[in-house]
Amino acid sequence: MKDYQTAKERLVLPKDVYMQTIWKIRGYYRMKENMDAAIDEQPDPRQPHVKGGTPGSQTEAKAMKREHDRDLVTAIDKALDSIPKEYRRGVWQKVMYNAPYPDDAHVSTYSKYKGEFVIRAAKYMGMI
Repeated sequence: MKDYQTAKERLVLPKDVYMQTIWKIRGYYRMKENMDAAIDEQPDPRQPHVKGGTPGSQTEAKAMKREHDRDLVTAIDKALDSIPKEYRRGVWQKVMYNAPYPDDAHVSTYSKYKGEFVIRAAKYMGMI
């Protein structure tokens, strides 16, 4: 049985949804950096200034991208908070870097919590 299929939740993620969720989680730090950079970003003074908000303006696109990233980061944080504190670091390391689980608990325990984390992240992101 795959480690992202949990009997507790009676839910089996399709492989494509699982992989999309994993890669969105792995983009967590990039999304946080982009959110922080968007706040500090100043417009290029050499660019011509356009008066009025035109449909599809750059500012609007940046704001929408920032909002989307914020929603994903919030969903990932919420899913990680649902995992017991003592297992969070091991689960996070496994998902982000495919690192081996720590030796402080059995592998099946970590696999169970990793599966719950990925499923909840997918739910909070609106993928299922």
